[in-house]
Amino acid sequence: MMTLTAPQQLTLGVLGAALLACGIDNPAQAAVLFDNGAPNFQLAIESDFALPVEAGDDFTLTSSNDVTKITWSGLYAAGQAVSVTPTVDQFSVRIFEFLNDRPAVSPIIAFNDISVARASNPQSVFFYNYSFAPSQPFTLQAGSYLLSIVNNTEADASLNWFWAASNENGNDLGRFQPGDQWFVDVNTAELSFAIEGNSKSVPTPALLPGLIGLGMGIWRKRQLAAKDRSGK
Repeated sequence: MMTLTAPQQLTLGVLGAALLACGIDNPAQAAVLFDNGAPNFQLAIESDFALPVEAGDDFTLTSSNDVTKITWSGLYAAGQAVSVTPTVDQFSVRIFEFLNDRPAVSPIIAFNDISVARASNPQSVFFYNYSFAPSQPFTLQAGSYLLSIVNNTEADASLNWFWAASNENGNDLGRFQPGDQWFVDVNTAELSFAIEGNSKSVPTPALLPGLIGLGMGIWRKRQLAAKDRSGK
């Protein structure tokens, strides 16, 4: 820890086909799915394979979502010096399911040794903002998860990466090696990150009877028109 001062088929005839073609029954809505707070610029937690130590924090989704981007903040330190930066980051971004109120040992989603977008934080010369957008969105069902973000600065023995803490209430989780059980780091804080994506909605129960009734009305009109044409 470093203290600083400074995620039964129903046929409605032509109407149903039009609704499906337009995507009205299942529109995608871009949104922030989970926000664990902005960096507090006072605290940062080690998360670097060079140490080695891996940090993570929990999040909960209330519905199924396609994750399109993950953002977070952090800093680099060499001894007591901060704001030192490597030429290239080598992050691993991984997501673990909670099983029996505890994060699983192995991730269900893993992006290892990736380069991410990095920009200076306009509010602090020490901190950086990061973002990662996978080439293909991935789906997370409703439930509780652990997000792990860990850098690898082994190429620079004097440099380590720290994940910025937020002002949310709680604690992060940690472990020393992949394969270890996760533990709650009771002396630290929540970590700064946000998860963005597309939340899908379906017609509400109040809307479905109307769609069904309208579809049936169109079907009856077609039947009457067909009888008139046949003279029966």
